[in-house]
Amino acid sequence: MNTAKGSVILTTTYLFTYAILINFNLPALWTALLGVFWPFTFIWMIYCILKDNQVEYPELKDGQEWGYHDKGRPELGLL
Repeated sequence: MNTAKGSVILTTTYLFTYAILINFNLPALWTALLGVFWPFTFIWMIYCILKDNQVEYPELKDGQEWGYHDKGRPELGLL
């Protein structure tokens, strides 16, 4: 499960489960361990999203920039 969608689902499930379990008076060690490991699942999720290459994006042409396609540069002001 190294896809972006799978990592989002797994991390969301982990945090949702953690939020529920801390209300069930589990031993403090269990809740502490679950609380310590959630940042690692979050970082893993971000890594999977950034490394996901299932969607191909077009290469930029010379002088082309990513940005708004519905407004021209003069309409955006300082940007």
